Amino acid sequence: MVRVGILTSLAGGFLRELVRSYAIQNPEITIDIRDGGRDEHVGAIRRRKLDVAFVIGDCRVADCEISPLWEERVHVALSKGHTLAGNQQLDWPDLRGECFIVSRFAPGPEVHDYIIRRTADYSTNTEILYKAVAQETLMNLVGLGQGITLVSAAWAGIKLPELVLRPLIDPADMVRFSAVWSPRNDNPALRRFISVAHTLAGRVRHGTSDWSPEALGVASIKGGTFVNGQRLGPSP
Repeated sequence: MVRVGILTSLAGGFLRELVRSYAIQNPEITIDIRDGGRDEHVGAIRRRKLDVAFVIGDCRVADCEISPLWEERVHVALSKGHTLAGNQQLDWPDLRGECFIVSRFAPGPEVHDYIIRRTADYSTNTEILYKAVAQETLMNLVGLGQGITLVSAAWAGIKLPELVLRPLIDPADMVRFSAVWSPRNDNPALRRFISVAHTLAGRVRHGTSDWSPEALGVASIKGGTFVNGQRLGPSP
């Protein structure tokens, strides 16, 4: 078994492709997916309750290894009836005066902090309301016109009534996702999972040879470069 912590959607993009590819190559291994926030996941990794987690950013994590793997563009989620829904893309000045809603649960707090950080760049005071609901319910509230929120490109694979996503065009609104795991975790299923992730991302992990795709018997996956959660082309 490999226990995997996530905080983004599995509806599309790199993470969905990783889980799919790993399951195909390792049908005998159970993939235990768990939702949660960054701190929760990192704590579980240190306690050996989780094997690997995918988190936003690539800052160093004490007692853990971290490897950046892919990027996704941030999108604004809003109702089809919203005045901005007719725009094919948006920028932060377009969002002045809007009310953002975020979940009290993961990834809501990280979304909240992201909104605060980015609106500060534009000297804009923004209203942000916490909702005691899961992310899917929050997205339905957005579709009902109860506010707007931010999501990663992977959410484009989810179709909800009266909901549209519009990309933020600022180059700064690309979010990097990284894998985090404990170097002391010797679970063979984890080692294989990390190797598949690096192969899919078009990267070669530097380190001991037993982590290499060849040593683990992992097939090379064509089209391993992902940006915005989408495959762009062949691996280098």
